[in-house]
Amino acid sequence: MTWSIVARDPSTGHLGIAVASRFFAVGALVPHIRGGIGAVATQAFVSPLYGVDGLSLLAAGKAPEEIIAELTARDAGRNQRQLHLIIETLATYNKAMDKPLAERLLLAMQAGEDAGGDKRGRQSAALVIHRDQDYPWLSLRADDHPDPLAELVRLHAVAGERYLHVAETMATRQNPNGMTDRREIDEKIAALEAARIAEGRPSASFATPLKM
Repeated sequence: MTWSIVARDPSTGHLGIAVASRFFAVGALVPHIRGGIGAVATQAFVSPLYGVDGLSLLAAGKAPEEIIAELTARDAGRNQRQLHLIIETLATYNKAMDKPLAERLLLAMQAGEDAGGDKRGRQSAALVIHRDQDYPWLSLRADDHPDPLAELVRLHAVAGERYLHVAETMATRQNPNGMTDRREIDEKIAALEAARIAEGRPSASFATPLKM
C-alpha cells in the first residue's frame, strides 16, 4: 500500500511530506501543505478533499482530532481511506535529525521501502516541502519510474545544483520583491559548479548544455 511521512522541522517550522506508491503520479493527490498552517497526507482510496478541507480547518484553528472526526463523519467511504501510515519510515527520520529536512524525508522513505514498501510494487514517489509560504520551496515528483525513490534522490541533487539557490531569491509575503539583483546568487551558483567540475563530479541533471 501507499506509505508516507508528514513532518515538521522543529528548528525551522518547515513542513514536508514524502510519499511512495505502486500508483501513477502519487504526488498529485496525496500531499497537501500550506506554509505556516499544516500538512495532510491522504492516501489509499484517496479523497483529495481530506487535504484541501483539512488545511482549511487547520487554518481556522481546529485541532487535528476535530478535523479527522469532521472529515470522516461526512464521508461514507472513510473505511477505504487513510490519513497516514507509519512504519520504519518514522524511526529512520528520528535518527537523522542532524540532516536537512529533505534528506531526512528521503532517508525515511527509503527505510520504508527497505522494510517492505508497497507490496504491489513501485511506480511513483514525491517530496514536497513548504517553508512559511503558500507555494512550495521544493516539490519533486517521479510519476512513473521503476525506482521512484532513487529518482527523487537524483532530482534532489539536481535541485541542489541551481534550483534551491534560485528559490532563495523568490518573492515572499514578507518581501514581495524577492531578490532584485541576481548577481550574488549567480556568482554562488557559478562557484559551486566550478567546484563540482574541478572535483571531477558530473552533474546529476539530464539537461542539455545551456545555449549562449
